[in-house]
Amino acid sequence: MFQLIVRQGSKELARYPLTEDSITIGRDPSNSVCLKNDEKVSRQHARIWKEGDCFHLADLKSSNGTFLNGEVVTEETLQPGDEIRVGGTVLLLQRKEGRIKVAPRVRIVSDQVRKRHSAIETVIGSKEREFLTTRAVRGAENTAKLRKARQNLATLYQIGQAISSIHNPDELLNKVMELVFKVISADRGFLMLLNKESGELLPRAIRRRDERGTRDISVSKTIINQVMREGKSILSSDAMADDRFKGGESIYRHEIRSAMCVPLRARNKVLGVIHVDTKTSTGVFTLDDLQLLTAIGDEAGIAIENVHLYRDLQELFLSTVKSLVATIEAKDAYTHGHSERVSIYTLATAEELNLEADEKENLHLAAVLHDIGKIGIPEKILNKQDHLTEKEMDEIRRHPLFATRILENIAALKNVIPAIKHHHECYDGKGYPDGLKGEAIPRAARIIAVADTFDALTSDRPYRKRHQDKFALEEIKRNSNSQFDGEVVKAFVQAYQRGSMYVPPLEAQTAYI
Repeated sequence: MFQLIVRQGSKELARYPLTEDSITIGRDPSNSVCLKNDEKVSRQHARIWKEGDCFHLADLKSSNGTFLNGEVVTEETLQPGDEIRVGGTVLLLQRKEGRIKVAPRVRIVSDQVRKRHSAIETVIGSKEREFLTTRAVRGAENTAKLRKARQNLATLYQIGQAISSIHNPDELLNKVMELVFKVISADRGFLMLLNKESGELLPRAIRRRDERGTRDISVSKTIINQVMREGKSILSSDAMADDRFKGGESIYRHEIRSAMCVPLRARNKVLGVIHVDTKTSTGVFTLDDLQLLTAIGDEAGIAIENVHLYRDLQELFLSTVKSLVATIEAKDAYTHGHSERVSIYTLATAEELNLEADEKENLHLAAVLHDIGKIGIPEKILNKQDHLTEKEMDEIRRHPLFATRILENIAALKNVIPAIKHHHECYDGKGYPDGLKGEAIPRAARIIAVADTFDALTSDRPYRKRHQDKFALEEIKRNSNSQFDGEVVKAFVQAYQRGSMYVPPLEAQTAYI
C-alpha cells in the first residue's frame, strides 16, 4: 500500500494512506487531503487516482500549478519516492507495504508544444529536424539528457502560459526576451520584427546580461538574412571561425563567441527573429539550447500573430463605434467632435494616473460612447437656444440610462457600461442617476466627468459662447472634492500643463464619418 507524507508545510509529517481509488488535494474541507492553512493551494488543486496497478497525478487547473519533482505537470504517472508540491506544501509518495507496478512516465503537455516542428541547422555538420520529445525518446538511456528535455518541455509550457494572455505588443515582446534570458545563458539578445510597410527588420526588444554594456545593437546581417530567407534556426558555436561570418564587423567588435538566431513563425510566415549571443569570455551554446530557443520562437510567433489579429479587431470595432457616435452627434451641431475630444482628455489623464493598459482601453471606449444615450433625447431639447426647463433637464438626465439599455446586450462592451452610466455622478453624492458618492463611483466615470465638463465649458453651446481654457480649469479646480474626485482633477491639470491634451483639427476627428 502507498501513502502520502507531508515533508514540508503546516501539516508536516502528516500521513494520508492511498486506500481509495481517487483522492483530491486542496484547501476545501471536501478534499481527501485538506490543506486549509496553505493559502497558495487552490480549493481543488490536484487529483491522484489509481488505474490498474498504477497511480496517476493530475493538476485541476490550479492557480499556482502542480509540481512533480520540481517540474510543473498537467498529468503524469507516479513512482515511489516522487515529491509532489502544491502551493507551499510538499508531499512524498512512499510505499507503506506490498508492491506496485511502475508504469512508464507519460507527460501530457499542451497540443501546441507536442505538434511543433522545427528545422535546425548548425555550423558543425549534421542537420537535425527532431523536436525535443523525439530527442528525449531516442536518448532515454541517458538520464541527464532525458531530464534536460523534460525541463525544457516544462519551460515551454510555462512560457506559453505566460505570453498567451498578453494583448499589448510591446509588453509581449519584452516578456518574451525576459523569458529567453531565464532559460538561455546569453550575454545579449534582440527580438526583431519585419515592418510590413517598409520591409525592414526592426529591433523591438533588446536585452543584455550586463546592462552597463554598450548600447550598440549591431548584429551580423549574414545570419539574420539567412534565417529570414530560409526560415531555419542557426547555431554558430564558434562565430569567429565560421566562414559565413568572415569579415563580419559586429562579430569582432563585440567579441562574439557563440551565436544563435531563430525565426518567429506563424501560419507559415516568418514574422521576425530572435538573436542571442555570448562573448568569448563566457559559454558556448549547444544544440539543446538551439532546440529550446527554436521552440520559444514558435510560441512567440503564434502569440505575436494573435496580438496583431486582436489589435486589428479592436481597431475595426473602435472605428465602427466612432462612426456610430458621429452619426448621433450629427443631431446636435454644437457637440460635433465632443466624444473624440473627451476621449483625448481622458486618456491623457489616465497616463498621469499610470493606469494599466486594459483599464485605459476600456476608458477609451467609454469616453467615445459616453453620450450615446442622447440618441433617445429629442433634437428640440438638444438644440434649444434658451436654458432648459426642469422637465427638459429631467429628460437630459435620462441619457446615461438610455446608453445602458442600448449597450447592455453587446458582450464586448460589458466592462465599459458602468463608466458610461455613472459619468454624471458627483463626488459628494449629488449627481445622477444613482447618487453614488466618492469611491463608489467607478474610477473611469470620475475621469470622464472631468474631461466631459472641460470640453462642455470650452465649446459653444446653444445658450452661450465657449469659455477660455483658463476659466474652465479654474472652475474644475474650484469643484475639486465636491463635484469631482480631487486626485483626478490634479492629474487632469498636470496633463493639460504638460501639453498632453492636443486635439487634432476637426477634419482629422471626423475622417471616419
